[in-house]
Amino acid sequence: MKITSLSVALLSATIAISACCNKPAGNGHTYSDSLSAQLYPVVAAQADIRFMDTLFTAFVSKYDTSVKYYPSPIKAFTISSTDLFMAMGIQQPYPQVQYNNIRVYLGYSKTAQQFRLFVVPVKSGINPPSPDSTAGSDMFIDVINNVPVISLTGHNVLDLNAPCPSFCDWQSRLMPTQMHNTKPNK
Repeated sequence: MKITSLSVALLSATIAISACCNKPAGNGHTYSDSLSAQLYPVVAAQADIRFMDTLFTAFVSKYDTSVKYYPSPIKAFTISSTDLFMAMGIQQPYPQVQYNNIRVYLGYSKTAQQFRLFVVPVKSGINPPSPDSTAGSDMFIDVINNVPVISLTGHNVLDLNAPCPSFCDWQSRLMPTQMHNTKPNK
């Protein structure tokens, strides 16, 4: 039952995100609602995440001289299922899920020359974690007989990649071009 709920939740999230992205991006890539098309090898994701970390650290040390010691960029964001349901407009009571959190990592692929957004389920995530607890373990994905199998030892992450400028809400107040035209509320 829990595996079925997770499979439905993962597939629904993949389809919902992909539904906005079924046309070719400016780089010629197309996006699919197929779960296996969204999978990205863990080893490649690790390299992309490490490179993003290197880029950010180099950028900060070069352009922000006021920072004496910058430990490292944010490594990932842990997001609760409740927040995801609210953002997707799903009404309460929320569906039962096996994993109450996901974790999102940022990466940069040198070969594709584009930013990446990697998503993994989080087992036993506590949001926010207390000093004496864990923030949960990342879980990884394999597809066996067309069924997603999630485990600590899986070989893939979800690469939910539909970056701007190919896929943007250019009218959003969060878009830098629009921020120049709006005044902050007091």
